[in-house]
Amino acid sequence: MASGAGYMRDREWPCITCAMRSSSVCAILIGNIRHLPSARHNPVQQVHGGAKTNTVIYRQGEATEDVFVLCQGWAVRLIQLPNGRRQILSVLLPGDLFSATTLFADRLHYSVQAATEVRFSRFARVELNRVMANPDALAQLGKVCATEHRRMDELATDLGQRSAEERIAHLIIHLVDRISARAMGSDRSYPFPLRQRHIADITGLTPVHVSRVITQFRRANYFELSKGTLVLRNRVALERIGRLG
Repeated sequence: MASGAGYMRDREWPCITCAMRSSSVCAILIGNIRHLPSARHNPVQQVHGGAKTNTVIYRQGEATEDVFVLCQGWAVRLIQLPNGRRQILSVLLPGDLFSATTLFADRLHYSVQAATEVRFSRFARVELNRVMANPDALAQLGKVCATEHRRMDELATDLGQRSAEERIAHLIIHLVDRISARAMGSDRSYPFPLRQRHIADITGLTPVHVSRVITQFRRANYFELSKGTLVLRNRVALERIGRLG
């Protein structure tokens, strides 16, 4: 676990108020129930923590005995190269595992950084063996792994075959759909705290190139993006550009 200045540890966290509790991986790990369970109902113990924006929550290569789930805020999973460049592998939203890899490995090949102020929950990996002994839970975790693998295939396709415009259009629609699935947006308006540098590190473009494409899309009235909020104006056009139709 990285010990940056922005990292906060907290053993008390109101899971009962979490909107993601019944629909995220937490439903598998701690039970899909409406009320905070007593110890005898809780299949695994959890420890809660938080981190400020830009804090490295987990640093590439460090040993960890925990499996992490994001509770609030946005984070990114990334690989940092020796020369300082980085590739963002995925954007983490509330309810996401940091990665399915954490279920099986104690040293991970990537880092996780908070893109906003975040809260997260940690589960001891050894305790999850009891959860995965349940065939239904194992099947659900298998779906989580399959979804992550599919997203990595999509990223490889973006970087290898799509143009700059196609990459950014695909990213926006992909994130809008994930945000909508969590009921985090309304009336075509969605939280979107990613900066242009994040988009550049996801799409393999320079920040200047990202700025040029976003300006082009704004002028075409495909969306508005201001102060951490994205307002979608023309989804059909973005789907066409991103070759999602």
